[in-house]
Amino acid sequence: MLFEGNDIRDDDQLNENLRFIHFQLKEELQEWDTFTDVLKSFFPAKTIVIWENPFSGVFIDLEPKMTDTVEHLFESIVDTVASDFFVEISLYIGIGNVALTEAKSRYQLERETFQIVKQLVNKPIYKGEEELPFLLIGEAPPVTLQKFTDQTLSQIIEERELIHSIKVYLDCNMNISHAAKKLFLHRNTMQYRVDKFIEKTGIDIRHFRSAVSIYLALLIERNIH
Repeated sequence: MLFEGNDIRDDDQLNENLRFIHFQLKEELQEWDTFTDVLKSFFPAKTIVIWENPFSGVFIDLEPKMTDTVEHLFESIVDTVASDFFVEISLYIGIGNVALTEAKSRYQLERETFQIVKQLVNKPIYKGEEELPFLLIGEAPPVTLQKFTDQTLSQIIEERELIHSIKVYLDCNMNISHAAKKLFLHRNTMQYRVDKFIEKTGIDIRHFRSAVSIYLALLIERNIH
């Protein structure tokens, strides 16, 4: 079981890849059922919503995708909750492609990270792949940094050639041509490796903030292992 109790039943049919979206309300909400239905309405696929207390909870996206359209979707959730329920909501969008075997540990880590970064910066939407710098600023315990790094890179941790290629790509300021030249690769091969990393991890390192977090994660990973 992912959580204690009967929040998730055996027949919920969790996918092998999923994503957690954690939410926290500024005020206690009485209309739990209506609120839950509103959250689910934003997702075409089946979504499981679990309340942890009257102020916070998590919904499980069973078909995680991260595109510009999906990012706008989360902004719409924040706006809708504010207009329909007159309450502010903060969302922590976990990193997608979570294997079922590591779902519980990922949930716990993301929940802890959410609480840390919320104390450092106040904003409606937090993205898991962008929050490592805030963990460092917040002097998170080394074990938390290690867990964050291990789970962020879990899908590609054994692919040392891919990891090295991405490190070079980031060292080259996310310039595909420069990275390919440095690695003596065809530009298309380098592009394929970047695309492969994005597909496997669900983290788009073509965006600066995501790239910064991955760069730091790779530095931490190198010093740990």
